[in-house]
Amino acid sequence: AARRVPMSASTSPNAPASLKGGIDGDEYTVTPEMIAAFERDGYVHIPGVLTEAELAEVEEPMMRFIKGEVLPEGKDLCDMSGAVDRTPDEYTVFNAMLPRRYLPSMQGNVFERRAASIARQLTRGKDMSIDYDQLLAKRPGSPDSIFAWHQDLAYWPPLEKDPATATCWLAIDDSTVANGCMRFLPGSNKESTLRKHAPVRISKGRMDEESSHALATTLSPADEASVRTVEIKCGDITVHDQRVVHGSGPNNSEGWRRAYVLAFRTKEMVEEERRLGFSHSHNDEFNWDAFHAWQEKSDVE
Repeated sequence: AARRVPMSASTSPNAPASLKGGIDGDEYTVTPEMIAAFERDGYVHIPGVLTEAELAEVEEPMMRFIKGEVLPEGKDLCDMSGAVDRTPDEYTVFNAMLPRRYLPSMQGNVFERRAASIARQLTRGKDMSIDYDQLLAKRPGSPDSIFAWHQDLAYWPPLEKDPATATCWLAIDDSTVANGCMRFLPGSNKESTLRKHAPVRISKGRMDEESSHALATTLSPADEASVRTVEIKCGDITVHDQRVVHGSGPNNSEGWRRAYVLAFRTKEMVEEERRLGFSHSHNDEFNWDAFHAWQEKSDVE
């Protein structure tokens, strides 16, 4: 993938200092326009969060997972396309949950520090903590490397704590329509109830709730007409909240589409999740209990 040195997020060199976004040491200054977009649409594109040199701090450990040098336990290594009959070197949506747990040297890297400042600003100063992280890599030329439409909250327990979330999705490669960039349904974050989700099934006998950790919801024709595809450069990020409907298309290109996800939630929510034994590991017993709890809540409402 092509590399380039990220520039300031400001579009005008003469913009007031308070409106200029961009890297500031271990932090990143978010503009008022970015905050407004995040609150309005449920997501925002933030350019130039890491330089080319800084990107290596994430890319190098990521490749250790893809090459099989670091192996997450059990279901924390899986294929999020929904396939369950493949080996890791055949996964089309290579997914490694909680890489910071399995490779502790990743903790405290420059992206982690900068993303923390972004999460704090986008939530207008809330006390945000890292909830989980995730490596996602779409194999070249893989037409089934689709990440189904979903809302992140469908994967998580319906708790009463402040649910504010800022999920920072870092592009390791340029992310394009051709290689399966992120797609969002803007404004779906403002819907009063969570949409119905169901486990992804590819074909009969190949998928069931016990083997799948991919959920999907459906879009109406009106939804489809409102979808935005968000192409971003390596070193850029998108940040989305817990309710916006999103997904991604297949990688039909000749190169990998790699991303590192770092999700922040309020400190009180993270503490409550852990108290219940929910860590976002796919090995948690609580995982499918969380999904079913949302279905039961929806049925009651």
